Amino acid sequence: MLPLPADYNSITNYVKRNIEAFLTEMDDFYPFGAAILNNGELQPLSAYLDEEEASTETLLPIFENHIKEKVMNNKYRLGAVAIAVLIKENGLSFDGVQIRFYHPNGNLEYLNCKYLTDGKKITSWL
Repeated sequence: MLPLPADYNSITNYVKRNIEAFLTEMDDFYPFGAAILNNGELQPLSAYLDEEEASTETLLPIFENHIKEKVMNNKYRLGAVAIAVLIKENGLSFDGVQIRFYHPNGNLEYLNCKYLTDGKKITSWL
């Protein structure tokens, strides 16, 4: 089953709500994700390694491969991973999140979302 436009909105809204909570509580966030199951339900996804302080560079490829496999095997109709990024635009830098959407046909789509903070709280999404 192919992803629906509402699937992207559901995942994007989920990611934004979680980033706001993570930044308020921890001032940062570790890669996390979500999937839309074939019945349309959103399933939160997270990953960790047994290592004490596994780096994002170590964890991310493993997490992404797991999600890609589930999407390609029709366990999810859409999968996504959210990572922290610095977005540069017109000589300015913004904190942001990149949402990587994994499609059943093997395509990968990126959505970059910028935000402004006041201390540890997001004041606006740009």
